[in-house]
Amino acid sequence: MKDNKGPVPLTQLLQSQSDTLKKLFRTANIMSDLEAVLRGALPQNLKMVVTIRFYRGGVLAVNVPSGMYATLLRMNEQNVIKELKNHASFSKLRCFEVKVRPVLNQRKSSKKAMYMSEENSRLLKDVAGETEDINLQRTLERLANRAQKK
Repeated sequence: MKDNKGPVPLTQLLQSQSDTLKKLFRTANIMSDLEAVLRGALPQNLKMVVTIRFYRGGVLAVNVPSGMYATLLRMNEQNVIKELKNHASFSKLRCFEVKVRPVLNQRKSSKKAMYMSEENSRLLKDVAGETEDINLQRTLERLANRAQKK
């Protein structure tokens, strides 16, 4: 049974790091260095959105937050690879593997409701009255009625 003497100071924990923790820190430092090199090779609009998943066998696997960024990265892939090959860590780089991983904790911007003026509402009702298509007429009338419910 282990002798539990209460909380251990952080300095003591860091001084007595296990091999696994040391390996984890070393890997994190290497990944951080690779990210910095990658950011230097990327175009400005991609620098803050591309993150490295792994680099193995000449394949650099990265995450991007949307399909738009994945497309931008694919369009610039050859230029970025050419730039990265100048760095010793990426000398054997052949291609990118891009995965779209949306940012989950991103707050959606609240859109301010736009209200229709009474005049626009009246105009929509006039257009709806002259429309022969019954479905379009109903849709325009519903839209015109929304202006009055603010």
